[in-house]
Amino acid sequence: YSVRNLVASFLFFILALMSKETGVILPFILIIVHFYLRVVGATGRIKFPIKKLIISLLPYGVVLGVYLSLHFLSFGLISGDSYIWDFAPGRALNTSFWYFLWSLNLPEMLIDFVGPGLKLNPNLLKYWSADIIPIFVLFTAQAGFIVFALFKSKILKNKSLILFCVSWFLLTISPVVFLPVHKFTYYLTLPLFGVIMLLSYLLNGQKPVVKILFCTIWVVLSLTSLRLTLETNWITQGVNTSERVNNYFKENREALKSKDISFVDTPEDKDLPWSPTLTLKTVLSEYNFFDLFYPELRERISYGDEKAEVQIRSRQLLGY
Repeated sequence: YSVRNLVASFLFFILALMSKETGVILPFILIIVHFYLRVVGATGRIKFPIKKLIISLLPYGVVLGVYLSLHFLSFGLISGDSYIWDFAPGRALNTSFWYFLWSLNLPEMLIDFVGPGLKLNPNLLKYWSADIIPIFVLFTAQAGFIVFALFKSKILKNKSLILFCVSWFLLTISPVVFLPVHKFTYYLTLPLFGVIMLLSYLLNGQKPVVKILFCTIWVVLSLTSLRLTLETNWITQGVNTSERVNNYFKENREALKSKDISFVDTPEDKDLPWSPTLTLKTVLSEYNFFDLFYPELRERISYGDEKAEVQIRSRQLLGY
């Protein structure tokens, strides 16, 4: 809490706002850190009066007020296909729970295959059983170790630490928690600190073999989930998908030269949580791909036209 540290913190707050909108939560993080240190400070670690805290946070409040005013007056509330605000407590709780599951290494794509009542879409196992079954097994083992460590540790007696970690997690996802359609794992950059801090304290004092086994499962589960994400996310698969499309049209260029062409879904695709055709349309930037590589076909390309002369199954170009 030296002047030097306060100045450095304030400068990094400004840099955070210039880098990413979620930087708005930094003053609130400082508040919960302060109160946590005051509680554990009963042993003499820190004494920092509330009045001094308020004075220290005034510059943050001024900058934050100016930033939010300029942001909302200039751009208004963020909007778009997935930016749908929902302030219902139930939806916010559901969104928070998914972020928590992702923080424990479950893959992001799983959310698309889980319906009400935790009902799994059978296509999850149909197309990705080689990855998802090991993930479920590893996640169950990981959860078992957490429960075991929970009963063996003294963490339940440290209510201040539990409250701090939970507050950290909920506070740092608050900017996106009311956007139930727009939730992605990359928003976990800050919330993960709260989860990891709690797990670290939970494992503290456990036998070395327990720590080694847990960390091994954690790393393997993380890598397996990342591999599945790499295989299914349209962003990471964009290059491979574009290459498949390019090869298809290169091999059939003459045969397709004078025909109407459309990318379509098949009846079995209807059970998938996303439309392969819409995914392909996004990857190819609609018609930009053809404007660049196949301009002579551009006027005869469409998406979802089941009356076209040539109908190409979109899923075959997505690789599953």
